Amino acid sequence: NYENALTLDDEYAPAYMHRGASFIHLREYDSAIAPLEAAVDLDRRYTEAFINLGVAYYHLGTLPAALDQLNRVLDLDDESSEAYYNRSYVYAALGRPRDALADINRVLAQQPNSVEAYMARGTLYKAQGNNAAAIADFNRVIELDINSGPAYQQRAQARLANDNVSDALDDYNNAVGLLPTDEGLYKGRADAYAIYGDLPAAIADYTYAIELDNTYTAAYASRGRSLYESGDAHGAYQDFTHVIRQDPAANADIYYYRGLTLMALGDTFGAQNDLQAAAERYLASGRADGYRAVLDRMRQL
Repeated sequence: NYENALTLDDEYAPAYMHRGASFIHLREYDSAIAPLEAAVDLDRRYTEAFINLGVAYYHLGTLPAALDQLNRVLDLDDESSEAYYNRSYVYAALGRPRDALADINRVLAQQPNSVEAYMARGTLYKAQGNNAAAIADFNRVIELDINSGPAYQQRAQARLANDNVSDALDDYNNAVGLLPTDEGLYKGRADAYAIYGDLPAAIADYTYAIELDNTYTAAYASRGRSLYESGDAHGAYQDFTHVIRQDPAANADIYYYRGLTLMALGDTFGAQNDLQAAAERYLASGRADGYRAVLDRMRQL
């Protein structure tokens, strides 16, 4: 339909804008740029097109260009809550958390019941380690929308970071009930079960996450560790080996724990090789504690 409109009038800016917005909706961000730029070339005050350009550039990782487009909107309309909202994400990605918070606070001053803005601010607080403030914002989201699965998930993560495992599990249960096919939720709940010490429940949830997405290497890695800690060295070895086959450059922890499973299985040579690989990776990443742990284990061989 947009192309039909442009056939009738190839200088109709809204058709270019909506065509670009459609590409954003389809997550085809590269394809969105040209029609959106055509829209702003035709109308230099077209704030909606500038906002969508900012969104497209943000998703493409071209952050300075995204910031420039959103600043142009605010030059034209310094009350645009949509521009402040989107600019907060750009500032966060640029490592400017104070500016990000200032923008999202501006949105909330204009729209005090905005679920999206409370979610964004809560996520910013959580990323900064201010879990109490994050939980307060996620509480507000749930007050406004009791069926917000992402809010329960984010609050669970913040509660887990505050060592409140029991309440985190309650939140994960609510989130899973609302989003029963989200593998990330099962992985998150499994992590909480593992911290709580309920390894059978953790293994069950990791397994279900893998059934939902059999390429989910983080779930294989975490299940491997829980299997090892529960005494199933053979099952743990299979999971760690799967991760390494998918990514031979896997991190030090994967090689370390596979080395431990090989020790438990009596394969001294294999354990030596994996622990050596782990030691090299720990050194390269500056993790002295991991390197010392490897040395302690290697002395036991």
